[in-house]
Amino acid sequence: MGGVRKADERVGSGMFCPDGAITREQMAVILYRYAESLGMDVSVGEDTNILSYSDFTDRSDWAVSALQWALGSGVLDDAQGNLNARAAVTRMEIAETLERFDSVRISANLLNSWTENAKPKAALTEYMAAITDKRSETYIPKEDRIAVFDLDGTLMCETYPRCFEYMVFVDYALNNPDYRPTDEVKAVAQEIVDTRWQEKPSGISTRQAAAAAVAYKGMTPAELEAYVAKFMSSDAEGFIGLKRGEAFYAPMVELMKFLEANDFTVYIVTATERNIVRALVRDTLGIPAARVIGTEYGYTATGQGDIADADYTFRSTDKVVFDGNYYGENAKMSKVDAIVREIGQQPVLAFGNSSGDVAMCEYVVTNNPHNALSYIVLADDEAREWGDTAGAQKKIADYSALGIGTISMRDDFATIYGNGVEKDTSAPSR
Repeated sequence: MGGVRKADERVGSGMFCPDGAITREQMAVILYRYAESLGMDVSVGEDTNILSYSDFTDRSDWAVSALQWALGSGVLDDAQGNLNARAAVTRMEIAETLERFDSVRISANLLNSWTENAKPKAALTEYMAAITDKRSETYIPKEDRIAVFDLDGTLMCETYPRCFEYMVFVDYALNNPDYRPTDEVKAVAQEIVDTRWQEKPSGISTRQAAAAAVAYKGMTPAELEAYVAKFMSSDAEGFIGLKRGEAFYAPMVELMKFLEANDFTVYIVTATERNIVRALVRDTLGIPAARVIGTEYGYTATGQGDIADADYTFRSTDKVVFDGNYYGENAKMSKVDAIVREIGQQPVLAFGNSSGDVAMCEYVVTNNPHNALSYIVLADDEAREWGDTAGAQKKIADYSALGIGTISMRDDFATIYGNGVEKDTSAPSR
């Protein structure tokens, strides 16, 4: 702390004192009133017990509410267990406080696409207040604030009429004049087209991934990403006013930004091929390539031929291209395996939407040294989405028994894709 200087007693009693040193309590009041003017919720600190500080009497009565808010929201640090309300603040302390205020401001302006009484929203907001408070028993250091999100059905639509990965494969295999598919690749792509508004055929995930690996053979990852970026501008089948690259759930994107505003590092852990996901989320969600974990296709060098990786040295004339091999879906326990190998520490938050995500969600909340939560997004909205209300309801008890919470698209999302987007009721019903 800077040198302790008492607040000028004249401040607030008809004197402005422009040359006086600003104190912690004055800074709290300034930011408190600014937060009110922005329409921010300043009630978060009403339960903050400033009587617990040994020097709680050494403060001005007019600053109590502001101090409660500033300490309760995390805008003001607790000065190692002391209020130090009338201590002068340094330039560095002002800068740090303003940075924390900006984080709180961003958080307050998020989660607007959730319904007002959404229980997951309230639970996650309370969770954040606790784990970011250094005085809390559940405080989590910034370096341990890691969250993992599945993609399809968790962050974005997977019912237009199949997930993005399937549809970009169909487009590449059947509609790309520069590619001539093998009979096997064409058959899988046509199967997806013919069954797209029906129950997903058994084993189609494996068949699609294996066929896609063959279809993309010889492409560089950058070339696949460029094709994906172009495909993102196509219309999302089953909806009106929605492009495929825009089909992210607004409430879940807000949640991701809310976490990032509170110093979380966010990873996407998905069963979709990772280069496709990198192209999808780089500009839309701002997730860097290194934080995308997905299904893997094999790679080779253009000059490698049949030489084993262990026996080949990459050359300046080489390019890295897909080799046509598929190494299994990144789902269920594979997601846990990937998290351990690629992140190297246990996340504290996980969000999924299906049985393929339960292992990841359960891993996050099991024997975690920190307070951890996990949620499954329920596709239970049949009015605005292609959901299955009855099927979703049947799963809630099972998730609850595992300690996994649920997020209802129907009840918790005030909007799904934002204004101007409608379900196309003329599309075939599942």
